[in-house]
Amino acid sequence: MSPEYIQSTFSTKDLALLSGIKAHTIRMWEKRYNLFDPDRTQTNIRTYDLKELKKLLNVAYLVRQGARISSVAELTETQMQKQVEKEVAKKQSGDYHQEALLMATLGYDVAAFQGVLKKLLQQDSFEQVYGQILLPFIQNVGMLWHSGTLDLTHEHFATQMIQRQLLLHTAALDVVPKRAETPFFILFLPDNEIHALGLELAQYLILKRGMDVLMLGPSVPLDGLTKFTTSAQKVVFLSFFTVRPAAPDLVHYIQEAKALLLAQNAHALWILGARAGEIPDALCSPQLLKFTAIPSFIRALEAL
Repeated sequence: MSPEYIQSTFSTKDLALLSGIKAHTIRMWEKRYNLFDPDRTQTNIRTYDLKELKKLLNVAYLVRQGARISSVAELTETQMQKQVEKEVAKKQSGDYHQEALLMATLGYDVAAFQGVLKKLLQQDSFEQVYGQILLPFIQNVGMLWHSGTLDLTHEHFATQMIQRQLLLHTAALDVVPKRAETPFFILFLPDNEIHALGLELAQYLILKRGMDVLMLGPSVPLDGLTKFTTSAQKVVFLSFFTVRPAAPDLVHYIQEAKALLLAQNAHALWILGARAGEIPDALCSPQLLKFTAIPSFIRALEAL
C-alpha cells in the first residue's frame, strides 16, 4: 500500500481509543517518562505518528501484563518489543494479536494481517480464533469507525480479510456428513441489510455441525421466504440484524415475520446480531429465539 494512503497521524483521543489507555494517562506518561515525542499543530494540539502508536500499544500491553510503567519506560524500543514477544509466547494473549491486526488494518497490510491469522490458526481451531480474537477485533473496528478514529475503508479492509478466511474454512466443510432429522436452516438478511459477515459465520457453524443450510444472503424480503413454509422438514429461518431493520420498524418487522413464517407450522425464526437484544422478550417464544452472543447460539445448535 502506498504511504500516501495510510493514516499516519493521530490525536491523543485517537490513541486513547486505539489503545484503551485514557488520554490523561497518555499525557502523564509522556510528561513524566518522556515516552512519546508528539508534534504540535499551530493551535498546540498534540499529533502522534504510527511509530508512537505502536510504542504505546506495546507499553499498554506490558502494563496490562503487570509490568510497572516506570520499568517499561526505561526499556529501549528494541528491548520493549522483545519483552512483548516474550510475554505473548508465554501467554498467547488475545490483546496482542488484536493490536497486531489493528496495525495491519491501519496500513492496509494484507501480508501482515494474513501473517497474524496464520500464527493464530497454527495454535487453535478457526472457531476458537474467530470467537476469541476476530469477533472482538471486528467489533472494536466498528466502534473505532463510528468514533471517527478509523474510516470506512479500514472497516471494509478488516471485514474482507476476515470474510476471506471464513469462506475458505466454510468451503472445507463440504465433506462434513449431514446429520439425519435435523432442521433445514435458511439464512437471510432483512431488506437493505448488507453486513453479511455474521450470517456467513452462522453458516460455517451450522455446516460444521452437519446440518443443511441454504444461504440467501443480503436484503431478502419476508414475502420471498413464504415458499419455504410448506416444507415437511422443519425449517429454521435465521437472520443477523446489524443495522436493519431500523429501531422504529423492529417490532413491526418481527410481528410480520411471525405472521408470514411461523403462523401455521412448526418452523422457527432465530435472530442474531447486535440488534437482537432490542427485540422485546414478549415477542419471543420457543419458535422465535434471539441470540445476543455467539456462544449461546452454538449451544442452541448443539442441542438440536
